[in-house]
Amino acid sequence: MSTQRHRASAVILALVLGCSTAFSAGFTSVDPGMGVIYIPTPDLLDAKGYLSGGPQQLTNFLAVGSTFTFDGILSWEPGLIFYYGYDLWDEFNGRVLPTEQSWRTSFTLAFLVRAPVVGTLRFAKVWNLALGLGPAFNLRYGILASMSEADAATAKAEIPKTNNWFYASQRWFQPETFLRLGYRLTDRVDFYFTALAYWPAYNLWLKPAMMLDGAIFGGEISVKSRFE
Repeated sequence: MSTQRHRASAVILALVLGCSTAFSAGFTSVDPGMGVIYIPTPDLLDAKGYLSGGPQQLTNFLAVGSTFTFDGILSWEPGLIFYYGYDLWDEFNGRVLPTEQSWRTSFTLAFLVRAPVVGTLRFAKVWNLALGLGPAFNLRYGILASMSEADAATAKAEIPKTNNWFYASQRWFQPETFLRLGYRLTDRVDFYFTALAYWPAYNLWLKPAMMLDGAIFGGEISVKSRFE
């Protein structure tokens, strides 16, 4: 495992160990969800002057989270989002790009570990509006996609480059913000619509073709089922 991935693992471990403090505040719910995310990337040309990669990534995701309540307004809501995509290694530009299934070299599995602090305002008895902000960690791992033997010979050498790129320059660190509208269905169940954004903080010290390269924007539908 590379040094970058060791550092990412250490951060996640610290986050998990921090849960003990949150448990003392009160574990109150489990929060399953699903939605769609969009990941913008620049349109880059290959060595022959043709467009490299494919369309920008648009994919579904599954999510699960939980809520630790501090008071009537503030809470901590750690969670996990799972999504996947198809990628290729662009040697000319020295980076990973999303692509169509027919051109892929990597089938990429991704886990977004979330840890936002959330402020919630309740109004009209059954409605609430929440704003979330906190660290998030985009942990990706590419595996060799299914393809012919001839293509696999070249693609196999590109998988390590793909996975190293995911973790180089702290590309795993993407702070989260969200705006969420909730409706109380019952005393124990809330229904939510959420607009999500995960920001590519690493672009502050890199020189990307565009500042939002690798950002994650999406919408989520979720249910909060309380235990109290």
